[in-house]
Amino acid sequence: MSAFTKWWIQFVAIAFSAGMIQYFGWWKLMYEADITKISLLIMGIFVLATLTIGYICFKTKIGEYSWDKADIMEHYTYFAADSMITLGMVGTITGFLLMLNTAFANLDINDIKNVQQAISNMAVGMSTALVTTLVGMVCSLLTRLQLMVYENSNV
Repeated sequence: MSAFTKWWIQFVAIAFSAGMIQYFGWWKLMYEADITKISLLIMGIFVLATLTIGYICFKTKIGEYSWDKADIMEHYTYFAADSMITLGMVGTITGFLLMLNTAFANLDINDIKNVQQAISNMAVGMSTALVTTLVGMVCSLLTRLQLMVYENSNV
């Protein structure tokens, strides 16, 4: 089986999963949970990396690419996978900073409404931290999986 065929199978599985995520309404939940929108940037990088891997697989299949040229594009794709994790960690730190800065700024423990607002602010920061971490790790893992399958198809 060619590298492009294997990539295409992965692409269809990812597209089906994205459709299921849409069906269950998780895209909207993720969008609302991440107030920094870093997860959208991560997913944009993931889409570009996935299309780049498909392009590499297609060009090497039809013989237009030498392995050297494919290796250069592959290195950029590995950098993209590392960037996804890094951006996820930036979102984690940003979420924790939002949580700590907004939750305890004007906390009055004698006022129940004030404490409820502090807990609500903490939840917003925590959701941002967790969503960006999850999106960064999953997108990076899927990108590295595609690269591994491509590399092992050409051995």
